[in-house]
Amino acid sequence: MKAYYIKMRGFNDAINELIMAKLAPFCNLLCPSIKIIKLSDDDGYYRVLSSNLALLGEFTLAKKILKDDEENNSKKDEATRNGYISLYDIWNTLEKDYPNADRLMMDVVRMYLFDFFMANYDRHSGNWGILKNGPFINVAILDNEDSFDATAYSRITANLDANAYYKELYKKGELSFFKKNQKEIKRFLQDSSYEFILLFKELLDTLTPALFTSVLDDIEANEYILVDNVDKVNIKIPYKNSLIDIYTKRYNMLLDLYNELKISNKR
Repeated sequence: MKAYYIKMRGFNDAINELIMAKLAPFCNLLCPSIKIIKLSDDDGYYRVLSSNLALLGEFTLAKKILKDDEENNSKKDEATRNGYISLYDIWNTLEKDYPNADRLMMDVVRMYLFDFFMANYDRHSGNWGILKNGPFINVAILDNEDSFDATAYSRITANLDANAYYKELYKKGELSFFKKNQKEIKRFLQDSSYEFILLFKELLDTLTPALFTSVLDDIEANEYILVDNVDKVNIKIPYKNSLIDIYTKRYNMLLDLYNELKISNKR
């Protein structure tokens, strides 16, 4: 069995994968470990090695778990065809197939909120799943290169030029991801059960700008790119300060939204 899955990505996407892999454990989410390799004949691309989750137990992609519901849906819209399933559809499937569906659904919502903090618009049913290891069952996430996006609408795959993408995100300081999706997260917070509200507060307390900054600092201090399988080059994130600034602004918007709704006194 393969120890790693390999995919070719640009530098920004490779770093996004690494950042997400470092942040996910703080939210009790499983995520493959990431290694980055650069070979001289890769023509500007990097090889991103993701550890094989199947080595930890029985891993099943969500698209296989949700397959019956997708196939039986007579009103497939574009999002559904691409594997973007609502939280309610996921809940219905988990309740049918898993005895501990309530706890698993907490992890699914944890994943949903984590992606919102990280502006990851591409969490479809092909890049998350469920890992069974004996009596332990957990949600795991993978393929996180489309995180920290400022321009795409949630649950819609966008084909963006990497240079234009970062130019808009970091030079202009756009926060359009949040603005376009603010109604969605606000509605979720207003309509959800109280345990999900507490989960949102938990992530606010955990995923602070200080933590985000420390993770980026740690990557630059301790992570490296293996070049031609010989040299180790320390990672330098050229847009680090801008990324921290954008994250801080988005975090403060989420904090303001939480305070606006007065969630803590709602029930």
